[in-house]
Amino acid sequence: MSRQNIPGASNPLAGQLKGSANSFEDNTNTASVGNAFPQRPASIHVPPSRDATQQRPTDLDVARSLTQANIEIRPDVEHDPKDYAPSDEEADRSSSDNKDPEKEPHYPNSSGSSSLVPATKEYDPTQLLELPSQRGNRLYRAFRWQFFSVYRKIYTVVFLLNLIWGVVGFSFGRFGDNIYASGKFASDSVASAVAVNVMVAIAVRNEHVINVLFSSAIAMPHWMPLWFRRSCAMIYSYGGFHSGCASASAVWYAVYTGVAIREYTSERQPSPVFVVLSSILLSLLVAIIVLALPNIRQKYHNNFECVHRFAGWTVLGLFWAQLIASAILGSRMTNTDAGITLITSPAFWFLTAATLLVIYPWARLRKRPVQVDSLSAHAIRIHFDFGRPAIGSAIRLADRPLRENHAFATIPRDDGKPGFSVVVSKAGDWTRRMISHPPRSLYVRSGPNQGMVAVTKLFSPVVLIATGSGIGPCLGFFVDAPGHDVRVIWSTKNPLSTYGPAVLDMVKKADPNAHIIDTDKTGRPDIVKLAYTVYRESKAEAVCIISNKKVVDMVVFGMETRGVPAYGPIWDS
Repeated sequence: MSRQNIPGASNPLAGQLKGSANSFEDNTNTASVGNAFPQRPASIHVPPSRDATQQRPTDLDVARSLTQANIEIRPDVEHDPKDYAPSDEEADRSSSDNKDPEKEPHYPNSSGSSSLVPATKEYDPTQLLELPSQRGNRLYRAFRWQFFSVYRKIYTVVFLLNLIWGVVGFSFGRFGDNIYASGKFASDSVASAVAVNVMVAIAVRNEHVINVLFSSAIAMPHWMPLWFRRSCAMIYSYGGFHSGCASASAVWYAVYTGVAIREYTSERQPSPVFVVLSSILLSLLVAIIVLALPNIRQKYHNNFECVHRFAGWTVLGLFWAQLIASAILGSRMTNTDAGITLITSPAFWFLTAATLLVIYPWARLRKRPVQVDSLSAHAIRIHFDFGRPAIGSAIRLADRPLRENHAFATIPRDDGKPGFSVVVSKAGDWTRRMISHPPRSLYVRSGPNQGMVAVTKLFSPVVLIATGSGIGPCLGFFVDAPGHDVRVIWSTKNPLSTYGPAVLDMVKKADPNAHIIDTDKTGRPDIVKLAYTVYRESKAEAVCIISNKKVVDMVVFGMETRGVPAYGPIWDS
């Protein structure tokens, strides 16, 4: 978003233009992450080759191996960035980060075997493909691919549609004049505009709506035109509808307050209660929007969640009170029944739908028994015995659901039976508490919802990049979509001893020629050039990446500015 009550309302237009002309890499050979690393041979000690007919590792093996690395399977975990090209790697170069040449792991076994073999080939950056020139000038690239993302395009379109709605409404006098026909008055029309925007903002964060959007998008067959599938893949930017409608609702509410006060004052029936409610509501809406601004949200995320939840609920309650008060005042001015005035207002029905959408996930809150495997001092694996999440799904867990909820990527059971598991590693106070005091039950709020990694299914072949524990969400994709034509690039510190052979086997099952980089031995290569090399040599249709925000932004920018479709999480909630 996925992320996900008016949840996750971020105002992208208020975000700063990320980076200027010098952001990420603005030259063809300046996309790198990290500091200088010594040149050392890259070798991975691995167990002997397994027979191709041997049973693949179970999900327990995978979880045990994952937790050796002290990771949490989430799409937004911080990890070390790097990549690997199909046959070679290159030294990183940037204005601030330099890399030295290094040797790469080489996996000559392209059969069905899931074993890795030690790297034997010297790292030779000259064998990588040269990056083509980036499109446009620096200002164009900064605006087109950094600031004006699909998310912000959606936000802008939504806001402009509301603006046009307002201009047309006021031009025809529907919003600006005292029109008392059949008990209707101008403020009622503006209230409807507020309510419909609130309803849409909440609806697009509902898990069923999200899953329908994703299921519809990734259901596109591969014979469909590539340009169409590339557009469908941007479905994970749906959060633009949420933030656009939420911001528009605040503007509409300010207009509603002014119109309503003018109406009541002109009738010599000023209402102090109405003015007080309006002031409180506007203050809460401003607080929600300010804390949802990207930079503030990331810095004060816990405060953002708390204000978003409780202030959002309060806004709904106060808007109900104000709508009822307006119906009573309107009925006095028009000599009609207050109940009839209320239920004949479109705002009443939109607000009813919005309220039900807020209540729904909490009505499905369940305290589920769990089975916990203590896999290491740093991690546990939590088993659930219900449901089978869709491809690329995450679920929200809590022990105190009103205070905090945490999203974890799900790993379906590999035997096809109902149930799934999540791996929790130390990544904060909550995860530390879960590990030191394993729970017997946890609250599950509503159901799982799909995320960005699901769009990988739209492309074949596709390059799937993960850094560090970002491989976690990818494992669920490997289980749900066996046999999908995917090229895997995974960079991490000491993958074999950190994650164990089971995880490496799963990666090799998905891609027998997977490129796995040991950053302890090789340092961090130029991830953009490596991704581009794999993309071209595999004739892939797109590049998808699961990593931290810095690396995702760098790779997506580096690919898109060269005409390569690339997708990664956008951290919009």
